[in-house]
Amino acid sequence: LDLEWNQITTLSQSDLSRYRGLESLDLGENLIYVINSQAFYLLSNLTTLTLYNNQITILRPDTFTGLENVHYLYLGYNDVSEIQNGTFSPTPQLIELYLYNNKLTSLRSDMFTGLGSLKTLHLYSNEISDIQAGTFSSTPQLRYLRMDHNKLTNLRSDMFTGLGNLWDLWLDNSEISDIQAGTFNSIPQLSDLGLGHNKLTTLRSDIDLSNQTIHRLYLGNNKLTTLPNTAYDILSTISDVNVDKNPWQCDCRMVPFRSMMNESHS
Repeated sequence: LDLEWNQITTLSQSDLSRYRGLESLDLGENLIYVINSQAFYLLSNLTTLTLYNNQITILRPDTFTGLENVHYLYLGYNDVSEIQNGTFSPTPQLIELYLYNNKLTSLRSDMFTGLGSLKTLHLYSNEISDIQAGTFSSTPQLRYLRMDHNKLTNLRSDMFTGLGNLWDLWLDNSEISDIQAGTFNSIPQLSDLGLGHNKLTTLRSDIDLSNQTIHRLYLGNNKLTTLPNTAYDILSTISDVNVDKNPWQCDCRMVPFRSMMNESHS
């Protein structure tokens, strides 16, 4: 059922009671700012729910009650600033969740409870400045996490705990200036890591990527000026490394790194 581009402002259970057999519902491009308790309660067959480009501000534990079979949930381009504990408990079969272009400022450890089947999570273009420890402990099957265009300044070792099956992590276009030791140790399957367009000035020697299977690393458009010889151990095992558009200073500080490169090719 396609109900895009209407002037819908609120949703109630009575509005949707006649559509009990519905599998896909598109409510995008409306003016929805209120979703009443159990509005979707009778839509147990629904697998796809689209609510992008509305005016939703808060997601509550009763917002998605009844959607035990929904697989795809689109909530991009809203004004969501709060996701209450238990919001996604009624959606255990959710595979893809889109929350880009909202107003989230932090991620809490109870925010994604119930999303044990989630594979794809889009959180880009929010205002996220912090990820609490344990935030992703409820999403062990996550494969693709996009968090670019946020306001993170540093990455801690407890931020990504629980993401043992993650393949792609995108953190570009934030304000990241520091990556602490062990930050990526809990992501052993990581293949693509995007850190471009940030404020990194160096690759710390205690950043260990040896446990990952990283194939592509994007570090372009940062503040890197030199690479210490310890960076060679980090980068030499990765097949595709992008470090373009950094303010490189090819002086004596780069000599140890260059020497290690020459030795590897001799």
